[in-house]
Amino acid sequence: MEVQSLVSYTARRIRPAMHPCQQCKRLKRRCDRELPECSLCTRTHRPCEYPPGSMPASPKEAQLSPGILLDIPINRFPGTYFFDRRVFNDCHMSIERGHLPPSSVALNDWTSTDEIRQIANKYFSSVHLWFPIINRSKFYGSFLHGSVEADVEISLLAMCMQLLGSRSSNGLQAPDTVYISIRQAFVQLEQAGVLNITVLQALLLTALYEIGNGIYPAAYLTIGNCARYAVALDLDREILNWNHDASDWVVMEEKHRAWWAVLILDRYINIGCPRRALCTPDPIQLQYLPMADDDWNQGTRINAPPHRLSTPVEVKMGKFARLAQATHLLGRVLRHIRDPTTDEAFLSEEREALDRALRSLLSLTVDEEMAETDTAFCSPMALLGSALLTLHSESSGVLSDTLAESPVEANRKNYNMAIETNSQVVLPVAHRIRDCWPSAPRYPSPLVLDWMYRCIVACNGFQKDNHSLLYEGCIEDVKEAMKLLSRQWAIGDLYFKLLDIA
Repeated sequence: MEVQSLVSYTARRIRPAMHPCQQCKRLKRRCDRELPECSLCTRTHRPCEYPPGSMPASPKEAQLSPGILLDIPINRFPGTYFFDRRVFNDCHMSIERGHLPPSSVALNDWTSTDEIRQIANKYFSSVHLWFPIINRSKFYGSFLHGSVEADVEISLLAMCMQLLGSRSSNGLQAPDTVYISIRQAFVQLEQAGVLNITVLQALLLTALYEIGNGIYPAAYLTIGNCARYAVALDLDREILNWNHDASDWVVMEEKHRAWWAVLILDRYINIGCPRRALCTPDPIQLQYLPMADDDWNQGTRINAPPHRLSTPVEVKMGKFARLAQATHLLGRVLRHIRDPTTDEAFLSEEREALDRALRSLLSLTVDEEMAETDTAFCSPMALLGSALLTLHSESSGVLSDTLAESPVEANRKNYNMAIETNSQVVLPVAHRIRDCWPSAPRYPSPLVLDWMYRCIVACNGFQKDNHSLLYEGCIEDVKEAMKLLSRQWAIGDLYFKLLDIA
């Protein structure tokens, strides 16, 4: 009782804010300047923000009660959404937009419309080409027609855009201060009960930055966070829905692309440890693939549903849809490797089917990619090439972490064929990067850099086992391309250290 009385007494002694809140000032209402929210905003359930410099003059007095700090976000998220969804739906409850004052996160310098426009222009002409998860028109409209100062999520997304477009200045040694500010902003958005697609997009871009700059285990954990966040938004079920008559088709497509982005990163991050469990379930044939990228970028509303995962690979589709198809095959490879069955005949038959599917889509993708002149479009080939190597390296015992029997000669032959196929595909890509890099600001994703590293490891292993220099020229050319990509992605420094050790 004494403690409660003391807290109550302390709360009564708290001085009011030095200035009225922004809502009352805008509505020309009398503000009682109570902290952390004025009485009018509390009564009308409106977000209450005080301008900078409104805290009581005596910080010592403010410290007596932690609840009066203006920087502490107020969480109004309805918990019923999680612990009893039936009640949430039957009562027609809704998730109000979470509120987080800009002053509570380190985004105060990110309120210039012109600055955000410049950041967005660079992002949409580079990263967006191989990871198109944000609708360009919707993003520009968000900060041109809204209040940037009041929209922390848009400012955070722009911050992530710029972060992803720059190489970590500290390499693999320490994270940048901007990156630390972004991580802190995510924590505060969560505390404020913010749950929306914009924050998920920012999380996905942050995961890409962590992958490209070798920030582990943060990259792996962030992808897991993305998976949980996406499921909380029901994106795993939204991927089965499409209504081309809906006015919010852009939002619907953004949800589809965000879910596929989660699947892509979740499967990619497990290539190096294929027996590790995934955070997301395998997609089913009824799931929709991303719509054509040209229509998506131009804001063209389509009159028919997008292709489904069951659509034959021969059908022409967008590049992000191709990446989704490659991701699906990679996931099947990972599931095959994790399969606990000991039926070697079944595993062999499934391995042959996967090999045919991978080679078929890889051949088609190579033909499509080589018709382009841009160096940015290589991610589907990277995932397919890595999947082919992983499939046969595990079955041949090359990368197996178990004490298996001696590798079967047929499996070893398949692995060598996978190496040969990858060398034939990666070499033209390396040459294109080498020839175009000085004048091409559109750099490929870090997934390509990872694929090149795995190709070199496989080629080096083949030469060592067979006392051959068959791939020496390929190795040197791919290394040269990796050095160029390392100018953008700091993870390249780690890859070269590992190659030196090997």
